Amino acid sequence: MRTFDPPPLIEEYLVEIGARKYDEVTSHVFGMWIDKLFTGWNPDRSYVEQKNIFLYTLRRVLDEKKAVCIPPYKYYVDGTFIVPVKSIYGRDDIWDIPNESLVAYIDESFPDEAHGGFDELLSFWYGEDCPILGWVIEDTQRIFPI
Repeated sequence: MRTFDPPPLIEEYLVEIGARKYDEVTSHVFGMWIDKLFTGWNPDRSYVEQKNIFLYTLRRVLDEKKAVCIPPYKYYVDGTFIVPVKSIYGRDDIWDIPNESLVAYIDESFPDEAHGGFDELLSFWYGEDCPILGWVIEDTQRIFPI
């Protein structure tokens, strides 16, 4: 599986917004579904730029161990996951692949364009292709909300 590297323009933007914006976004969406890392934070950016900012932000929360992912439903067959999972933070269904591979998977699965608007994104976020995001509660080392 390939890795995700944000385009230089996105890296410049992320440096520009700095830690304050990142902390604001991640603290605001803590405990929410994965789509909240994408929705509404960069309305002045193109869809592709928003997607890349989302992927970069997701990679960062995964790398900083603020969140983990459960594999997408399409990998759950006959009561078991058909992809590697591990036990951590009190759960036994955390996707056991490198963060860069997980983000690359989302990048490959993400709608290229949302001509139909919100519905196309809803189909991704709540369909069988999107992993489930679980937030790590720092003081208890448990996953919220899943």
